[in-house]
Amino acid sequence: MRPNPPPRTPYSPRKSRPRRSARPQRSARPARRPARLIALMPAAGAARRMGRDKLLIALDGAPVARRNLMRLRAAGLDVVVTLPPGAPARARALSGRGARLLRLTDAAEGMAASIRAGARAARNAQAAGLLILPADLTAVQVAAIRRACRIWQHRPDRALRAVSPTGEPGHPVILPARLFPALMRLAGDRGARGLLGARGLTRLRLPGGMATADLDTPADLPPPHR
Repeated sequence: MRPNPPPRTPYSPRKSRPRRSARPQRSARPARRPARLIALMPAAGAARRMGRDKLLIALDGAPVARRNLMRLRAAGLDVVVTLPPGAPARARALSGRGARLLRLTDAAEGMAASIRAGARAARNAQAAGLLILPADLTAVQVAAIRRACRIWQHRPDRALRAVSPTGEPGHPVILPARLFPALMRLAGDRGARGLLGARGLTRLRLPGGMATADLDTPADLPPPHR
């Protein structure tokens, strides 16, 4: 006789290990919003040494001041333009171009009057900085303005100044909001140079005369326009 088979033991399934809960995914950090900039284009000077209104001289088919205003707008900036009282031709050349025109009763004081007005406008707009580009620069390009803004965005607490290849100070200049109170106390025709100390200043070298070439006397004009 064959021996009886051993009794079957009841099947006991393996204890399943508890599943590890999935690690919570880190939520992506929201992209930091760019710090807002207001651009100031001072156009309130008398331009006496030129013998005529240099800001209305047409270069490449457009008045000098309008060319720079359109460059600032093409760089994506909100623009404030300062004008002297009684300058209807300048106002006509710059009207309808997307800028806010401010007529200064104290324009005869000099550059400080325009900077004070620009700083007030930037403060009231809760901007983080004020970019200054004189209306009579002749070689600055949109790409250079955009580059200055992009570099400043990395350190919006610092001032930025464009310089020539040899380090000569030029424009654009970007001043952070911490300097607005000092800007609103400026007087005379010296501008904001005294507030741009060596410490805390970013220098942006631009090629050729892009940061410095301007119209001051007839000798600065291209030969056909002298």
